[in-house]
Amino acid sequence: MPTLDQKAIEVFAGKVVRKDLVRKVKVGANVPIYVLEYLPSKYCATDDPAAIQAGLRLVNFQLAENFISGWSRQE
Repeated sequence: MPTLDQKAIEVFAGKVVRKDLVRKVKVGANVPIYVLEYLPSKYCATDDPAAIQAGLRLVNFQLAENFISGWSRQE
């Protein structure tokens, strides 16, 4: 990850929207885009790959539990 991106994540933790993660979550989602941007920025606000994967599992769980649209739990 470029230095500027790391600095932005450090300074604006929880506010940086990683569009690459939004695209991963968006597949098959019938959810407003602001929700799909908020959840990864809340749970994946790091550059650690293991923490990002854990955050994505939590995002998928939240979507499966709170939205009706054929979401299945993916762990």
